[in-house]
Parts: sequence; structure tokens; C-alpha cells
Amino acid sequence: MPFSKVFGSDYCLTDPCQNGGICRNGHTSFHCDCAKTHFEGPRCNDDPAVYSFARRHGDAPRIRLPQQKLSQAEDVEIKFRTEDLKAVLIDTGAFNATDRFRLSLDHGRLELKITIDGNRQSFGWGEGLNDNQWHTVRVQRRGEKLRLFVDGKWENHYILPNGKIDLHIDELNVAEPLQPYEGESEESISNDDFDGDIIKATFNEIDLLEEVRLRQKDRTSSEERSEGQRLKHRKVKSTTVWFDTNEGHLAFSLYRNTTQNGIKLALKFRTLSKKSLIFIIWNEKIVDSELIALQLINGQLRLTRISGNQLSTSTIKGKKWNDLKWHTLHLSELLSGGLKVSIENKSAEIDGTLPAFRFSGKLFLGGLPSGIPWPTGVTPTEGFRGCMAALKFGNELLDLWSDAESGVQVEKGCRVIFEITIIYV
Repeated sequence: MPFSKVFGSDYCLTDPCQNGGICRNGHTSFHCDCAKTHFEGPRCNDDPAVYSFARRHGDAPRIRLPQQKLSQAEDVEIKFRTEDLKAVLIDTGAFNATDRFRLSLDHGRLELKITIDGNRQSFGWGEGLNDNQWHTVRVQRRGEKLRLFVDGKWENHYILPNGKIDLHIDELNVAEPLQPYEGESEESISNDDFDGDIIKATFNEIDLLEEVRLRQKDRTSSEERSEGQRLKHRKVKSTTVWFDTNEGHLAFSLYRNTTQNGIKLALKFRTLSKKSLIFIIWNEKIVDSELIALQLINGQLRLTRISGNQLSTSTIKGKKWNDLKWHTLHLSELLSGGLKVSIENKSAEIDGTLPAFRFSGKLFLGGLPSGIPWPTGVTPTEGFRGCMAALKFGNELLDLWSDAESGVQVEKGCRVIFEITIIYV
């Protein structure tokens, strides 16, 4: 039966909620549920700031309370998206007690562990929350009563046993564990750091992202002050580098999430190598492989995309690019979510059937460091031998020499390469 027939007015009749928000009627008005959208606000029309975390243990904000809090009721909320199977979302700790409150993902399912006075209880709910879509999770405790919420629905109600309700809290953290839980090692908890985006994270009205907001504000202000000076003195062309042997490489850290604006990378190269690696973009996720590789195979450019056990490749055919001439290649993300590599007037595409690639790892140019095994699914090749220049990532021109995090057997400049063919008569 229509809402208006029962209660007299249908406040959702005019579709007041925007951007996919769900309208819910109340007694005198409506409420917009924005839980499964990127947006916030009364009508889901506020575009909030998004904060990216990239599995860098020790970098997440830790909040230490002025004095220990004895809590008998909690209201916890976090809005996130990720592809992690396993990650800590929110964690608490107590200095002189074993009390803990940890909200995490375990194989895409939410898990809440509450330890009070040595008694630990675990609760699970939700499914498939590592799909890189926005999800809102809420936990509400009132003494012994516990309610668990995900994406607009209360999933479960529980009564905590033992009658213990006082939770000791000295510090809180978001996006990584504070310390090992019972049975965990120090080494293993770094694998539980969150890799993804968060819009909101609160614990009893404490904004767990406040420090991140301040950091970003300070960074933005500093960048704005120095932007004119930086651009004034920045070289139009980045340093040209020379890979003297096929055992060299350059490495760049990529800690930004680029899926909102799409992947954009450009690079100039010249070589005589018929079969070599130009670059690999490798996500530093612990679970599954996540990479994009571009290689020369018989002088032709081959693009490879791997996500978990899924693999897709595409080759630019019709011309060989190992002719010792300078060529500029471009890698970009398609609207469909696929990838496109183009060079001069030719291109190749990978369709968007694989999950969108999210950056939080390394860009390797020319080859891989000795300690990193060759990725399964990528055609084995030698390292690149030749010259590279003008690396552009997003809208930023990077200097191949000074902006690289590390480099091995790479020199400034570009020497002439000679290929000698010996003919026996």
C-alpha cells in the first residue's frame, strides 16, 4: 500500500534525494540515505573530500586521548571503498588493560572484535565489501546491546554475554591496527593496513580523519604558495637517462589514487632492443597480483593488464618501434574502465572487463630490482637498453633523475647505440 494511504503524505514523491541517495519517509519529513553513494549531506548533494590510504604502516593518524575513557556506549561510523580482502578499518587500545574494539574486513566481510575485561567476542556481517564501491558501516553499542549496520540496513542485534560493559580506551586509530591482537605477530599486522579511500570515520563523535584533513590542508597551502616558483624553475623537459645495460631500472613510488580522474602516463624512448621491458606499474597489495606492463616484443608494443588470476593483453601491430628513433607513448584509462596505449598514429586497447586499477605501489622503468621476482603472466624479457625522457604521470612532469626513488645502472644523458652485425664469409 502506498505510503500516503497509510500516513497521509509521501515526502519522497518529488525525489528529493540526489546522486543515487535513497529517500525514506518520516512522520513529518523525509530522510536521504547516502550510505551507498560517494555523496553526503541532507539530500546527498555534498561532494565530500576523499582521503586515500596506501598500506604504509605507521602513517595513519593515531589519536591519544588526554585521559583514559571508560565507555559503556559507542557510536562508530566509517564510509570507505577498497579492493582489500583483509584490512583493519578502526582500532582502539588501552594501556593498562586488554580491552579492544577492532572493526575490520576479513575476506570482504565485516568483522567486529570486542574485548572487555579479558572476554573477547567476535561478530561478522555483510558480504563482498571489497568491490571498490562505497559502503557505510555503523556500529552502535548501548551497554550489553549491540547493533550492526551496513549500507542503510541494520543487519544484526546481539546481547553481549558476561555482563561486562566498561570498555577502556586510551587511543584510537583508523586504517591500520594499533597493536597485535591475541595470536597475531608484529610482522603480520602490517599486512592488515587499509589500502583504499575513506570519506568519514568517527568514534563517539571523535573525527578520526581530523589529522589527515589538517595534513592535507597544510600540504595544499604549501603547494599553493610554492606553485608559481616551482613551475618557474621547473625544466620544460625532464632529464634524459641512459640504460647502459639490460640490468638497470628506475623506481618511483605512486601513493595516489588515480581512478577518479583516470590513468594518464606519457614517456619518450629510443632503443634497438627487440624484446625488453619499458615499464611495470605494480600495486603493492598483499593479496593477488595487480599490475600494468608495457613491453617490446619483437619490436612491437605489448600492453598487459593483470588483476588477480585475470589477464588481458593487446599489441600495437604494423610497425616496429626499436628503430633508434625517439617515440612518445601514452597510456590512458578509457571511460569504459579499460586501458589504451597509443604511439604516434597507432594504438591498442584492453577492454574494461577487469576491475579498475588503483595506484598504491611502484612504477618501474626499464627493469625490476633484483629482489623482485618476474610477475606470472607477463612475458619474460630482458631489461631495457637505450634512452628514456619526458616521463609524465597524471598532469605532472617528473624528472627521471631527481624524482626517482631509486636507480641502478642508469646514467644521465643519451649515448648513441650501435648494433653490430657480424657476417661470416
